[in-house]
Amino acid sequence: METQLHVLILEDNDNDIELMLYQLRRDGFQPTVRVAKDRQSFIDHLVPSLDVILADYNLPQFDALRALRLMQVHGFDIPFIIVTGYLGDETAVHCMKQGATNYLLKDRMARLGIAVTNALAERESRKRQRSMEERLRHVVTVARCLLWDGIVEKIEDDLVWSVGVMDEHSAQYVLPLTVPPGGRYLDAFRAAMFQNDRHALAEMASATALNGQRGYNAEYRCRNLSGEIRWMYEDVQMEVDGENRWRVVGVCIDVTNLKESLEQSNEQTRRINAYLNRLVEERADELDKVRRDLVAQLSDKIE
Repeated sequence: METQLHVLILEDNDNDIELMLYQLRRDGFQPTVRVAKDRQSFIDHLVPSLDVILADYNLPQFDALRALRLMQVHGFDIPFIIVTGYLGDETAVHCMKQGATNYLLKDRMARLGIAVTNALAERESRKRQRSMEERLRHVVTVARCLLWDGIVEKIEDDLVWSVGVMDEHSAQYVLPLTVPPGGRYLDAFRAAMFQNDRHALAEMASATALNGQRGYNAEYRCRNLSGEIRWMYEDVQMEVDGENRWRVVGVCIDVTNLKESLEQSNEQTRRINAYLNRLVEERADELDKVRRDLVAQLSDKIE
C-alpha cells in the first residue's frame, strides 16, 4: 500500500525533480508535490501540513540553509533533507548542527526512500515525546509535584550530580522561590533547604548510590518565597547507567498541610483519649463509692 506524502522540493533542475519523484514512488510513496525554485516560492509553499522538505544545497539566489532557517522561524517541525550534487564533510556537519534532518548526494538517490522513512519516524517520535511532556506537565501542575532527573557520576571520591527540574514553571507551584536571571530553580531550591536537612539528604543519596540501592525517600524542610517553613517529601529512584554512573529520577511534593492535618488529628486523638481516661477514672471512683456504701449497708444489717 502506498504512503501519502506531502513534499516540498526546493530545486531548479526539472530533471532532478523528476528523479526524486520517481524514486519516492518506487519506494512506496504517493507524493503530492509542491515545487519551489527561489525564496518567495519557497515561502508561498511552506505550510505546516508538509511531511518532508527536499532541498538542493545551492540555488542561484537561494540555498538550503536559508530555507531551513525560514522553516525554523515559522516554528514548523518538518523533516528537512538536503539533496545535492556535492557536499563536503564540514559543510554536511554544519548543516546537521543547524537542524537539517539528513543529507543525500544526488548520485545516491536510491537511498532517498530510506532517508524519508527514517525522517518521518524521527518526527513521529518527537511528536510522541512532546505529547508525553505535555501530559507530564499537566499532571505535575494538577498534582503540584516537582519532577527532576539527571545523571550522577563518581569522580574520584566525590559524586557529581548533573540534574535539573523537568518543568521549572510548574515547580513554582510546589515551592515558590526567587530564581535570579540566568539561574536555575534547582539551585534556588537547594539554597532554600535547611542546612542540616540538606547535608543529611546528601549523605543519604550518596550512601544509596554507593551501596547499590535502588532509591530512597526522605522528608526535609525548606523556606518558600514568603519565608514560610514547608515540609517536603521526596522519592528518588536510581538506576545503574554504567561504571560509577547512575541515572536518577526524583519526585518531590509539599506535605506541610498533610503533616499539620495529621498533627491535628493526633492532637484530637490525644484529647479524646484523655477525656475517656478521665471518664473511666470518674466512673471507677463512683463505682468504688457505691461498693463501699453497699459494704457499709450490709455490715449494718449483719450487726
